[in-house]
Amino acid sequence: MRPPFVMGIDLGTEGCKVAIYGLDGELVIERAKSYPIYRPRIDWAEQDPMDWWRAVVECLREVLRKIRAEDVEAVSITSQREAFVPLDVEGNILTRSIIWLDRRTLRQASMVKMKLTTARILEITGLPIEHIYSALRLLWLKEEMPHVFNRIHKILFCKDFIAYKLTGEMATDYSMASRTMLLDIRKMEWSEELCEDMGIPISILPQLMNSCDVVGEVTAEASSATGLRKGIPVIIGGGDRPCEALGAGAIAEGCINIGTGTGTCFEVPLKEPRPDPKARFPMCIHVVPRT
Repeated sequence: MRPPFVMGIDLGTEGCKVAIYGLDGELVIERAKSYPIYRPRIDWAEQDPMDWWRAVVECLREVLRKIRAEDVEAVSITSQREAFVPLDVEGNILTRSIIWLDRRTLRQASMVKMKLTTARILEITGLPIEHIYSALRLLWLKEEMPHVFNRIHKILFCKDFIAYKLTGEMATDYSMASRTMLLDIRKMEWSEELCEDMGIPISILPQLMNSCDVVGEVTAEASSATGLRKGIPVIIGGGDRPCEALGAGAIAEGCINIGTGTGTCFEVPLKEPRPDPKARFPMCIHVVPRT
């Protein structure tokens, strides 16, 4: 396989995978590393963002022993969704990330249902009110760990934390943002209305980008840590489920993808938001613009 190459980084629930592809889409090499899930209490599930980063660094160094770093033209990232990293003003991690398997926010979900109603949340975000979504994790931190919540400068989702470690830039894409229960899926912006009603400062939410946008370039520090060439572009990427739908060719109405992994779900592209009135099927923004 001749260069140039592109690189994909995938952070799943149980581990990280780094893959190198030729421009024709043929796989050149891949490496994987696992990381733990911490369960300090029944129904809790957390991960250390630095475990993600260490796994990424190990995988990057392994694949870059097989190819030349100068032959990699770009990097993109995908990951599990909902989990976020709370960072202080200096970019320090304030606590471990609450991942999608965690069920501690059932009470917060019930409170939001009483205050805001499922119909209202569904109309704005395309999501039912469920414990899994990021907004409810923020409410839990606000109630149970105010010393953490009050120091949050910005939250970054799993893949976006890795993008930050590589580039120093803080942002996310619409596919990840649409799993927070805070994104207006019609206006394609953070909902000031919902943030105000839930008492979540909109300022802590990251800048929004399309999944195919360049978030930044690999810094000298990240280059030294990973072996990647300084200055190569890092594409912000998207959530794991929309990315797998893209990979399967499910990018237009009439297609369906069945995604498997730690969890299993159906992905059905729509031309425009059509929330299910019975709140059975959550919606998210696709990684392909305008689908």
